[in-house]
Amino acid sequence: VEGRQFVVLGDKEVDYDPNFRMYLTSKLPNPRLTPAHFGKSMVINYTVTLKGLEDQLLSVIVKNERKELEEQRERLIQETSVNKKLLKDLEDALLRELSTSTGNMLDN
Repeated sequence: VEGRQFVVLGDKEVDYDPNFRMYLTSKLPNPRLTPAHFGKSMVINYTVTLKGLEDQLLSVIVKNERKELEEQRERLIQETSVNKKLLKDLEDALLRELSTSTGNMLDN
């Protein structure tokens, strides 16, 4: 059939659907995947570290004991994230300016 999209699995042609998604999980703490696998897939590591678990539990406790303190912490985390992005944007702009600058840099 013209316009038909398919993939070959073994000796069979299987219709291809661009909306098809496959999700694979593993209980291996650090599965060994080749660079080809990483290049053709999205690998998400959901491992919880002891430090991460500690932070989550502390957040829950503080939220119950001193809600205003936890709200302030969350607000500061958001501000820090915004400021880091702003800093990166400013650094990129400065590097762009330096790379395209001609003549005396103090004149710019």
